[in-house]
Amino acid sequence: MKRSVRSILAGIGAAAMLSAAFGVASAQAASDDERLLKMNWDEILKEARGQTVRWWMWAGDAGVNQYGRFCVSALGHGALDGTGARSYQDGVDSWGGHLSCANVEWFEMNFPVLYLFRRHARDGAGAGKFRGGAGAETAHTLHDAPEGKLKGVTYGVAGLRNSGQGIFGGYPGAPSIVVLLEDTRVRDLIQQNQCVEEMEDLGGKSRLLGYSEFDLRKNDVLYMRVACGGGYGDPLERDPQLVAGDVANGVFSKETARDIYGVVLDEQGELDPAATEGQRAVLREERAELKE
Repeated sequence: MKRSVRSILAGIGAAAMLSAAFGVASAQAASDDERLLKMNWDEILKEARGQTVRWWMWAGDAGVNQYGRFCVSALGHGALDGTGARSYQDGVDSWGGHLSCANVEWFEMNFPVLYLFRRHARDGAGAGKFRGGAGAETAHTLHDAPEGKLKGVTYGVAGLRNSGQGIFGGYPGAPSIVVLLEDTRVRDLIQQNQCVEEMEDLGGKSRLLGYSEFDLRKNDVLYMRVACGGGYGDPLERDPQLVAGDVANGVFSKETARDIYGVVLDEQGELDPAATEGQRAVLREERAELKE
């Protein structure tokens, strides 16, 4: 192992990469860093050709980051899953047990990726007398990527089969999915100082990814939603004030509040008790007709 490390140190930029990986600080590594930052990617490739500089990255490399270094990372947000509802209270929003998740600023600082958003998935939590926890949804695009692309591998996308299930009349939670949107308007929206609120605003061609490899290129957007928790009990038995609070917090839309929970809100988001009572009566009548 020692001989292999010594031989790799002869390769261009390897001292800097090993320094970053193993916490080894040296004057030579700092010098290599400064020199690499002054070179363009073609110059780095030419000087590195024929050298072994990345064998130790057992997971492979996703591409080259904004500092000219090969990079690899798990863009996992499993720690932001929503948990299932209980018989006495709602599930927990974006809480994956004892897992952890890197913050947005750290990830953008280390990889050529820009977050368009990281937020709770609206209308993803399983409806019920006690609702499931809302999982997170994120959207990413390239930013300052020397090669103009990053390679990705999708995993953990079996949620369409085994996501959070509802119980005793509760609805299932939205499953985990990974979607690649190609050739979008994301650059135009950024240049116009517009935030991406809805994925439909991006345009482009969308592709639901299973277990696969893919390339994230300029103008592409990678959308991920982690699993949401299932609900417990009949949604029509949920306290209307809790539903109004969910809408105010972005967990549910006003349409879901009305069509699933039978809760009617006015233009200001305030609860309309009379209209809610009438809407719930309508929904119960529709259920009875379906049973006949």
